[in-house]
Amino acid sequence: MDHGRLLRVLALGDSGFPSGGLAFSQGLEAAVHAGFVTDESSLAGFVEALVTGRWATADRVFLARAADPAKVSVVDHDVETHSSVAELRRASRRAGRAALGTHVRLGLPAAVEFAAAVDTDRTPGHLVTVQAVCLRAAGLDPSEVELVSVWNLVSQLAAAGLRLGVCGHLGAQRVITVGTTAAARVLAGPVPTEPRTSTPLFDVLAARPVGDGRLFAG
Repeated sequence: MDHGRLLRVLALGDSGFPSGGLAFSQGLEAAVHAGFVTDESSLAGFVEALVTGRWATADRVFLARAADPAKVSVVDHDVETHSSVAELRRASRRAGRAALGTHVRLGLPAAVEFAAAVDTDRTPGHLVTVQAVCLRAAGLDPSEVELVSVWNLVSQLAAAGLRLGVCGHLGAQRVITVGTTAAARVLAGPVPTEPRTSTPLFDVLAARPVGDGRLFAG
């Protein structure tokens, strides 16, 4: 075991690291507002569905493709094209910019270069693309990038559920166990060849206005 690498992965995946994703609820607010997520069990189902039906089949594909620096901008525009729900598309961009800003302030050259492209509207700057660029530049290999990405999704959705009052602190840990178990199954298999999603109910809910019409990423 390379303890240095393991500690690097833990540091970049830590909940205290400002990765942008904490503000990106993936439409959880809308699902709670509509009564589809009401307790720990339904939150766990929501998280598992997003891991297996969105991250595993879309984000994971984009992470793999963006591992090639020459393809990053193309991949980022592909993410834009495949993001059919406008609310989620905008939230992903905002979360991406937040994460990118962190890496820029930490002095990561690749982040500075990518931020320049985002700031001049040459590329959208989606969260998954920012993860691919910045985590690889920070020294992680592709499998470690996947681990941090899916861990961020699971842990930050559990934190969002806690903030929304859907579960308590212990319940959030049980939700994380469900999500990481699903993630482990996904990671044991190959990366799909083409991106797709299979979360139509949650996509429809995310498109509905909640309160002032904004998700956490707003």
